[in-house]
Amino acid sequence: MTQYRWEATNERGRSLQGECSAGSLGEAAAQLRTRGLAPLSVDRVGLGSAPQALPPGDAFALFNRHLAEMTSIGLPLPRAIREIASGLRRGRFKRGLDQVEASLLEGKSLEEAVGEVRGVFPPHYRWMLKAGTKAGNLPAMLSAVARNTEVVLVARRAFMEALLYPFAIVLMATLLGFSILAFFAPFYRDLAREQRVEAAGLNLLLEGFQSAGWIAGSAAGFTALVGVAAWGLWKTEPGQRVLRRLPLVGRIWRHLVMSRLLGTLGAMLRSNVPLPGALPIALGAAGSLELDRVADHLTASASEGRALGDVLASAPGVSPEVANFLGVAERTGDAPHATMQAAELLAEQALADSEALLVVLVPSALLIAGVIVGSFVVSMVLTYTQLLESLHS
Repeated sequence: MTQYRWEATNERGRSLQGECSAGSLGEAAAQLRTRGLAPLSVDRVGLGSAPQALPPGDAFALFNRHLAEMTSIGLPLPRAIREIASGLRRGRFKRGLDQVEASLLEGKSLEEAVGEVRGVFPPHYRWMLKAGTKAGNLPAMLSAVARNTEVVLVARRAFMEALLYPFAIVLMATLLGFSILAFFAPFYRDLAREQRVEAAGLNLLLEGFQSAGWIAGSAAGFTALVGVAAWGLWKTEPGQRVLRRLPLVGRIWRHLVMSRLLGTLGAMLRSNVPLPGALPIALGAAGSLELDRVADHLTASASEGRALGDVLASAPGVSPEVANFLGVAERTGDAPHATMQAAELLAEQALADSEALLVVLVPSALLIAGVIVGSFVVSMVLTYTQLLESLHS
């Protein structure tokens, strides 16, 4: 925790001063607001704790959350960026924030500074910053981005765990089976050669696993094959089309895509960005190659004056329930709030489905792992039995 010295005014306009402990400047300002105080200045006075080491997604969400709090109290952008960067350990995101601060000090706008940093911020992010700044509600835009990033990250990690944990079980069982062969096969092979045992099944097994390198190569090849298949599903349009149609997995994928799309779209609409201008940015943020392919068509439909629900109804992967819900919300004048609410509900549904997927896949993976290890053990036992019978003969 870091010690901060603050100056604020209460409800009667009286100026107050004091100190508080918080994890960041933004948290210190939030503490003052919960006490009914309006912060005027918040300055760090302590050395603080060690900087945090966060994954890029968490760092991005934390950045938006703290920047929203700091800009809401009127803190200058360069100083706010510096305060946030000081709480992070060295890494790509911290270096990116240092570049943003330097660009801001040169007189560039926040969206220009973010756009000059490559590989740190999402491509659509600068346009969201531009919309929030133009509408005069940058803190609200940043809070919306942080909230959507956080809920999608939680759901996405649960989804990846549901897929990777069962795969790790099967992979470990396969490696265990190969290890059994690597340990016993050389002994059987040498014994068979010494005793000059000739047996078709025995020789086939022993000659198939002549070295530990061959076994390691087979395991690595199996892992690489699975990796290539996963890359094809996630990073190619035909693969994403197949992924979207898989039972349960496809539904989770669709929910995550739509949560990112609607979260970005809702934040843009809250900043009074017209639908034809907000839709391309939201489609790019969704991370779906299928949506990228039809982005121009959907944008043209929005430019023709079609309603939000009608435009999204023709997008691949969008359920009729979501399109109808947004259509009704638009007619009642609550489209921005309803869009962001739908994004959170879809992320929560993806999280629940991911937990269900884990419950389904783990027992299946354990069963497959048992079959794999049992197959290797049985093959070695049968080989040993055949070797003994050959020696007895």
